[in-house]
Amino acid sequence: MAGARVSVRYRVVESGPRTSKSRRTIAVAPAVTEALQVHRRRQLEERLAWGPAWADSVLVFTREDGTGYHPEYLTRTFGAVTKRAGLPPIAFHALRHGRLTTGLRTGVPLLVMSRRLGHSSVQVTGDIHSHVVEELDCDAAEPTADLVHPPAVGR
Repeated sequence: MAGARVSVRYRVVESGPRTSKSRRTIAVAPAVTEALQVHRRRQLEERLAWGPAWADSVLVFTREDGTGYHPEYLTRTFGAVTKRAGLPPIAFHALRHGRLTTGLRTGVPLLVMSRRLGHSSVQVTGDIHSHVVEELDCDAAEPTADLVHPPAVGR
C-alpha cells in the first residue's frame, strides 16, 4: 500500500504508512465510488492503449501512461485551480484540516473523524486540531445557553 509521495530536492521519495492506524478502510459516499469506478475504467483503457509501455504502480491517480504525478506538479496545479476559483491560497495538506472541520461541524463525532484521518488516537486529533475544537466549542455556546434560557419569542 502506498504512503506518502514527497519531493526532496525535486526527487520523488515514497514512504509507507507511518503507523498501523494509517492503513485503514473508510466508507465513501456512493457518488465517490461511482466517480472512482469511472476513473478506473478510463485508466484501464489507457493501460490497454499503452500496452507494455504502461508503467504499472499502486497509484490511483496517474498520467495516461501510468506514471505518477510529481508532487510539486500537483501542488502547482492545486494552487492554480484554487486561484481560478477565487479562493485564497490553500496548502494542499490543509484539505485534511478542512475535512475534519466540516466533518465535526456536520455532527460527525471526533472519534470517527480521528479514525478516518488515520490518527493514532482521538487525543492526537484533538491536539493537532485544537483550534477546530475551540471553534466548535464557541459554536456550541449559544444553543446550549438556549436550552437553559430560551430566547424570547416575538422580540
